[in-house]
Amino acid sequence: MEIKHYANSFISVKSADSSIVCDPWLGDTDENAWNTYPLLNKKESDFKNNKPSYIYISHLHCDHFDKKTLNFFDKNTKIIIKNFKNKRLKNRIINTGFKNIVELDSWKIYKINKDFSVIIIPQITSNTSSIDEQVNYDLDTSIIII
Repeated sequence: MEIKHYANSFISVKSADSSIVCDPWLGDTDENAWNTYPLLNKKESDFKNNKPSYIYISHLHCDHFDKKTLNFFDKNTKIIIKNFKNKRLKNRIINTGFKNIVELDSWKIYKINKDFSVIIIPQITSNTSSIDEQVNYDLDTSIIII
């Protein structure tokens, strides 16, 4: 297995026959709220050989879901997301032209192909101070790739 880190949470995990790209984002985001450091300019040529079997998107922030970077990938690529009650992330992915969206429930092991199994880990809390919360946020995820 080969793991390559690009920036932030943008990584690729490759086996002999397949790969998963997680939170693809390079350069500046659509909303120009974040920039990779060092600033990495994205060009289509950078992605020509990167044809992942899956793309995992953890959540809506533009440094995880960047439409400009997603446009470099084949629109038939399967996109993995959590099966959120709120379908904003799914709808935004559909609006970018991707239709093959795989929604997975939290905490379950899914064998997605012969090379990989994945587990979606939901956001457990929305703060780091152990403050009692009145609102149950369900916005973010992590992934375990086995």
